[in-house]
Amino acid sequence: MRAALLVETRRTAPQRPRLAALDFDGTLSLVRAGWQQTMAHMLLAALDAAGDVAPRRAALVAAMIERTTGRPTLEQMAWLVARLGRLGAASPDAAVWKARYLAALQHTIDARLAELRAGTRDRASLMVPGAAAFVDWLRHAGVALALVSGTDRAAVLAEAQALGLADSFELGIWAPDGAAGGFSKAAILAGLLERTAVAPAQLLVVGDGAVELDAARGLGAHSLALALDEQRGGVDARRRRQHRARDAAVIVADLTPRPALAAALGLADVQLPQSRPVRARRPV
Repeated sequence: MRAALLVETRRTAPQRPRLAALDFDGTLSLVRAGWQQTMAHMLLAALDAAGDVAPRRAALVAAMIERTTGRPTLEQMAWLVARLGRLGAASPDAAVWKARYLAALQHTIDARLAELRAGTRDRASLMVPGAAAFVDWLRHAGVALALVSGTDRAAVLAEAQALGLADSFELGIWAPDGAAGGFSKAAILAGLLERTAVAPAQLLVVGDGAVELDAARGLGAHSLALALDEQRGGVDARRRRQHRARDAAVIVADLTPRPALAAALGLADVQLPQSRPVRARRPV
């Protein structure tokens, strides 16, 4: 089997899904691909400047990023402030570090979206393979969709619009407003279950991060985890191991609808779509 065609079914859906909550970055969108490396570079530079001599500080930073993927960026910056404090180093507050990180990342984002607007890059190149077809397929199956992201809401809305996905989520786009505290994927998922009167076994949670997978397990929902190697395509073996450790029900390398995935999600009776045509937007 080619790595890019992976569908690892560890548990099939207990019931047909009626509600699906999807993460955005790394699950549907690749607009921010490489954000982990950008964040790690900034955090390590700050720790080095503060005299952090921990021999495994790079691994420590990587583990923190993996553990908090899906949480608001401000919380990751709060981790940096706390560690700098333990080192006795002066530090600006978490909001300042967040602004610095986003400024560094924004150069890449702006360049990619500018190419999209100019027609020199198409939408498909900025999306997880199969993402558009997968969203259409779930909607065709009658599954109500919500987008739940730890990225600031304004950015999620703009990037989802650029990718042609913003109108796909009838239950809304849920993301932090940029302020500290108050955002919890687990709480949002629980609220969606209550609002829709859907049983946890009928909820499908789709994501690539620890936060949403832990929330799915805690609620008793079915989970679909992305283990895509964003640079080379196919399976990221490290992420696959991480998803297994978090007891993800199904692990895939991309979202292309295929029979094995349909069976794993309890949607084997739903016709598999052709990939949706993706065209570059006209310059604005």
